Amino acid sequence: MHLVVRGRQYITVYGQNELVKDLMDARDATGRPLHFAVEDVCLSDFISEPRIAFRKDGEECEIACDFVAGCDGYHGVCRPSIPPASLCLYQTEYPFAWLGILAAAPPSSQELVYALHPRGFALYSMRSPSVTRLYLQCAADEDLRQWPDERIWDELAMRLASADGWAPNQGAILQKGITGMRSFVAEPMQCGRLF
Repeated sequence: MHLVVRGRQYITVYGQNELVKDLMDARDATGRPLHFAVEDVCLSDFISEPRIAFRKDGEECEIACDFVAGCDGYHGVCRPSIPPASLCLYQTEYPFAWLGILAAAPPSSQELVYALHPRGFALYSMRSPSVTRLYLQCAADEDLRQWPDERIWDELAMRLASADGWAPNQGAILQKGITGMRSFVAEPMQCGRLF
């Protein structure tokens, strides 16, 4: 966990990579196996006796579970494994999008930097010793052609500017795209409320 201090505002960040690392360490401490690079994952009996079947190195395997938390994203195997008539769906479409870039720029901070600016949210994050990932909040119907590289860097500099003079390092933009934002949760009806 990291505590980021900017002025008088505090934020605690528990990055996905750190969460996964901690979960893997906790599982390893039990002496039970972790399975990676499995194929043909299939989930069944969500309500009575949840099971996960898969193939690993050509061998058919099955895990009996007390419960399954399908944290595999919108396109993962969990949601389609539940009969559609048995699903409760909770979805919110937001009136904004993220303009995300991947830049060949060395990190200018070891911490995540979030900014709430009158022009919208901005985020700086480190990906590797030579690559950074940055985001800008934009309109949901934004046209990527309206965002040449120079405009992106100008907007990031404006939104991320801090009183101490910190600014993200710039470099060639390797990738850019606009992603509409939504929240989506699916759960079997028999399970009741998630939260």
